[in-house]
Amino acid sequence: MQQNVGNVDAYIRLTCGFTMLSYATARMIKNPNKEGSIAMAGLAAMKIAEGISRYCPMIDCINRTLESKNMQKKQQAE
Repeated sequence: MQQNVGNVDAYIRLTCGFTMLSYATARMIKNPNKEGSIAMAGLAAMKIAEGISRYCPMIDCINRTLESKNMQKKQQAE
C-alpha cells in the first residue's frame, strides 16, 4: 500500500473526518433511532483512516484505470 495523498490533503481529510464524526455522534445522542447518523459515522471513520494512512482507495482505483487506458492507447498506436 503506497501513499497517494499529500500532507495538506491528509490534514483536510482528518479535519473533515473528525468534524463529521462529532456531528454524527451528536445526532446519535439526540435521536438514537436514525440510521443516517451511523452511516455518517462510518464515512467519517473512513476519512480519518485515509488521513492517518495517507492512502485513498478511490484515488488508487482511478489512477490504475487511467494507466490501463493509457497502455491500451499506446498498444493501439504501435
